[in-house]
Amino acid sequence: MRRPLRLRDPAHAHCTTVDGNSSHVRCNYCKHTMRGGVSRLKEHLARKRGNVVACKKCPENVTSEMRKLLARRASEIEEEENNMMRQSSEIMRDGEAEGGLSRRTNAEIDEERILLERAIQESLRTYEMEKKTIARDEDEFEAACRASKLSYQQELQRRGEGCSGTKPWPPNEDYNCNNHINLDDSDSDYDSD
Repeated sequence: MRRPLRLRDPAHAHCTTVDGNSSHVRCNYCKHTMRGGVSRLKEHLARKRGNVVACKKCPENVTSEMRKLLARRASEIEEEENNMMRQSSEIMRDGEAEGGLSRRTNAEIDEERILLERAIQESLRTYEMEKKTIARDEDEFEAACRASKLSYQQELQRRGEGCSGTKPWPPNEDYNCNNHINLDDSDSDYDSD
């Protein structure tokens, strides 16, 4: 029996295999090597916290793409688990509706139901963690942008020229720059007192 053809994952474009082993890869950006294959590479490139070292050299567009791939896969897994749960419920309902006994015991059914519930809960937790991580990273990026903008504005104020009316500094309108400038001394722009 032939193995089904596996589609090439987009993350393969961002790594090379080590020793021809597809589960041992090297990041093309930071050259970090890791085991676990392309799944762990996606987490590395997406800067997912936890089981992998985040790639600090990965471009933002690649990081964003990998985060989307991880989120999409998490929702696919959740959907698959929901479908399994729905099918299991339908099978049990059909068996009960026919009045016959299911081949499985109630204990087996209960155990399967518990395992499915646990899997669904774990999937939901992972999905929520991914959403929070992405939101937190976006918040950190926005905060860094605001801080950079503020720093830039402060630097512009610090470098301002003289006491022009357009200069935003100093904020006190009563400030008179002529109190500090000695217009009689051509060698100095400021009073010595």
